[in-house]
Amino acid sequence: MRIRPTGHIRHLPRLALVGLLTSLLSPVVGASSAAAAWEPGPARLAVLAGTGGDPSVPSTGFGRLATNLAGPMAVAVGEAPGVGTGEFAIADRWVGSVVWQDAAGVRPGTALQDLLGSVGFGAWWQVFPQGTTDFVATGVAVSHTHRTNDAFTVYATDPVMGYLLGGNDGSSLLAGTGRAPGIPVPGPASASPLHANAVATDSRGTVYATDPSAGSLVAIDPATGLLRLVAGTGTAVPLTNPRAVAVGPDDALHVIDGNAVVRLAADGTKTVLAGPGSDHPVDAPTAIAVGVDGTLYVADGHTVTSRDSAGAWTLVAGRTHGTPVPGDAVDSPLGQPTGLAVRGDGTLAISDREARQVLTVTPDQPAYGVPLDPGTHRLAGPDRVQTAVLASRRLAPFDHTATSVVLARADSYADSLAGARLASTLSAPLFLTSGDHLTPELRAELDRVLTRSPRVYVLGDSRAVPITIDEDVYRLRPFRDTERLAGSDRFDTAAQIADRVEWWGGADETTPVFLVNGWNYPDGLAVSALAARTGGQVLLTDGDHLPERTARFLAEHDPSGSRTVPVGGAAAEAVENDIPDRAYENAIGNAVVGADRYETSAVLASAFAPETGDPVTETPVGLATGENWPDALVGAAAMGVLAGPLLLTPTEHLAPSTTSALRSLTTGPGRVSTLAVFGGADRVSDSAQREAAAFVRR
Repeated sequence: MRIRPTGHIRHLPRLALVGLLTSLLSPVVGASSAAAAWEPGPARLAVLAGTGGDPSVPSTGFGRLATNLAGPMAVAVGEAPGVGTGEFAIADRWVGSVVWQDAAGVRPGTALQDLLGSVGFGAWWQVFPQGTTDFVATGVAVSHTHRTNDAFTVYATDPVMGYLLGGNDGSSLLAGTGRAPGIPVPGPASASPLHANAVATDSRGTVYATDPSAGSLVAIDPATGLLRLVAGTGTAVPLTNPRAVAVGPDDALHVIDGNAVVRLAADGTKTVLAGPGSDHPVDAPTAIAVGVDGTLYVADGHTVTSRDSAGAWTLVAGRTHGTPVPGDAVDSPLGQPTGLAVRGDGTLAISDREARQVLTVTPDQPAYGVPLDPGTHRLAGPDRVQTAVLASRRLAPFDHTATSVVLARADSYADSLAGARLASTLSAPLFLTSGDHLTPELRAELDRVLTRSPRVYVLGDSRAVPITIDEDVYRLRPFRDTERLAGSDRFDTAAQIADRVEWWGGADETTPVFLVNGWNYPDGLAVSALAARTGGQVLLTDGDHLPERTARFLAEHDPSGSRTVPVGGAAAEAVENDIPDRAYENAIGNAVVGADRYETSAVLASAFAPETGDPVTETPVGLATGENWPDALVGAAAMGVLAGPLLLTPTEHLAPSTTSALRSLTTGPGRVSTLAVFGGADRVSDSAQREAAAFVRR
């Protein structure tokens, strides 16, 4: 039987957080500030996967640098649009598999090898039983599309056997008959000859493949399974030897055709970008990729070069032929690049078959979320919409650095309580919008801060944010539609966002799940920055009860309650009333409940304080009124990106608990390096700002 508390849920101090959160918090040491001017340094080359050793010799261990790759032929990015930090899928030809790899190591629970016994990617044997047909992957692509219930679809080609496979685990035959080469036939793709050696997808999920034996480029609709000829034999657009294909941000096709790189526009116009007939010679191009900013990358011999939107060419890597060397990418040799893929953040992956390694080239470039200069800053526009615009300008002093943006309704917090966590996951600004159209100030800021091909997420359905807002965004960035996260109600929307946070790698089975009252804003906004810091998710309660959608999420993701953290009295009451008995003790033991909203935010902020013996830790702190939500929402998103807590305060003076939290952040090795005050003096008075600024140490 549960023992129900009488009256107010007990106040649990910071100790309630220690067991769950301490190991997840890492101090921010030596926080830097935004420079007045930025000059890029050299791009850096690193080894993503493969030892370069003899593939016939068993590896001595697991992991990206302890595994022998046999012949990495191709590489693709597996990331949701606009995220910019996805994993890479690698086609290892001689092993006949597709494996997943990110910059930190192999995907948890898998080894960098054929994954048939684990996650199942590269499960070609489901189509061709072992011992009957060997599938040798030479091309790979990953598509995020709404045409399937899967989060993504993997495609791979085998030009020798004549098959193109697809599916969330690569276990479905999409095209090809396995018979002798022949001209692809429009109609059912699985009934047409197709000996494709390269594959790519566009923003709508259409699959493109090159068939050098037929001199053809084909397109396949995975929803209908129908194939059509795009260029080459049987079409009005001639091709001689199409060997690779890539899709640009405007869905224009780029093809290696013989010794030339050409661009195919939607109207069939063919433009030579490299090779004969252009101002950039190439000898034997082997791979191409196109970034979200339209930059074209070309592998040719032992070099990789890039062409920007103005047509200027630059050497990326491979000045000489040889074994790749980590460091300055331009100075590193390359063996034989056979595949390229570029992530939304500009990271280029190179599969080097001769070196038996997959490499990354990371550009030195500004990013959204530049730390504020040490000191005190007030971020306040004449209204809530412009306060969000000002915050974006201060966090992104360099233009075109945000690959994503989150838009929320300006007069309601219903869909926004979890929206700040979404913004921090994407390292994106959060903007508020009102009326039927973007304000001139917001339109100008979106045009300034967004990259050429961003992803725009709108919280709520068309009743919350009119469809005309989507149309305004499309006019700014054509070919990139907005995506709406809109559940049946605020609880469902929050759960959808939590799913996305996990999908994009911002949460896993070890990170906390925070519960906050969905009918009030303070606790949800105060916890957002801590959720960002710990990789946690934010779910809503229906006052002092768990709505069905939240309860279902908890049952699926944290049935023991060990990761569930109720924040605030209403959320703790909801756990008390509705969480299953097997999860109750753990969840209620994690509860964070202050005497009021200010004390709750102070307890959450104190989790950022360093422990005795830690190195000197500089922490940026946000301050917003607890008497209204718009400025605090902007602050919650901003502090999630800046990795500091958001404190709430009454308008006129700091609450005693807010003062205590600031003191805890400046005790021992702690330093408050920066104070960001969100909202004007009518929200956080000059007096309250001065009280908080007294804790800032430059």
